[in-house]
Amino acid sequence: MISLCSNLSYERSLSPGKAVFYYKTPLSNFEPLEVDSYHSQGVKASYSEGYASAGKVRDSLILSKLGYGNLFHSESCFVPPNIEDLYCRFSLRIQPGSMQPLVCSDRDLNAHMKMLAANYRDAGGFDELARRYCINLLDGSWLWKNQHARELEISLKVTGCDEELSVKNLHFWGKNPKRWDEHSQYLLGIISDGMSRALHDPRAFWFADVTARMKVEFCQEVYPSQVLVTKDSSDDVSGKRLVKTKTCDGREAASFSSTKVGAAIQMIDDWWEADAEKALRVSEYGADRSSLIARRGPKSGQDFYSILSQSDHFLKDGSSGKDISAEYHYLMAVLVKGGLFQKGK
Repeated sequence: MISLCSNLSYERSLSPGKAVFYYKTPLSNFEPLEVDSYHSQGVKASYSEGYASAGKVRDSLILSKLGYGNLFHSESCFVPPNIEDLYCRFSLRIQPGSMQPLVCSDRDLNAHMKMLAANYRDAGGFDELARRYCINLLDGSWLWKNQHARELEISLKVTGCDEELSVKNLHFWGKNPKRWDEHSQYLLGIISDGMSRALHDPRAFWFADVTARMKVEFCQEVYPSQVLVTKDSSDDVSGKRLVKTKTCDGREAASFSSTKVGAAIQMIDDWWEADAEKALRVSEYGADRSSLIARRGPKSGQDFYSILSQSDHFLKDGSSGKDISAEYHYLMAVLVKGGLFQKGK
């Protein structure tokens, strides 16, 4: 059985930048999509406004105020009038961070982790991870709700390829590349081959410049990342706030945070259950944010730490290609994600 040590960490292999929204005009190829800030008067509608604990109706003095307005400050984002195409662009850097620990305080564990990565590389495992990441790049999953457009074109400039690669409307066809057209399948192969090598080869410096072009409707709402506003925040702006990136001329463009982009790219974990209903973002306990449960809780024996403790058998099986187990793929995907994995003090 493999035991964790007091210090074990991995550098992330996927490093996306911020994804910035913009549009074009006859006079400019880059006009930042700006965010609107406003105050509104809503209504009191939460359960706690009318009911106390255990479902008891609040007293009449409190209930008499339910008709009053509820003032709040918020931010939102809409496409300007007469703009038909909206763009969103980010960069992605790939490094071989999973090939060895960044920090490891145990010599035997350090050697074991290197052997796990080398064996996975030799078996062709990184090809599968890269294929899954690239599917999420090409179908626009990283656009989140903005992916729902009547026309969506994804263009990439990648290291080692002089021409710009582009695909259209893959979001209509789902995650199975067999349903894609031949051109899109061909580009998937080109992009994933380059990414796969960069995931394990320190001499492969692989970058991608990714741009989405969305056909939008008149003054359509856009959904950038939201800023988490806490009660103890020193900022006096309450309510919904959106992520913005300052441009060189001082204006601010609506954006996705790099964390949000990375989360979408790494939404590949459908190994948590046979015939899983959906793919989760890779994480140590299989956090399912929509259901607020851990699909890989410690009692399941399918969490990262349980699988790592039994990972010596991966080196004995001699697996290759399609024979690589789901647990092995998941284990390496977590190491690609990076993070702190030690026991602690």
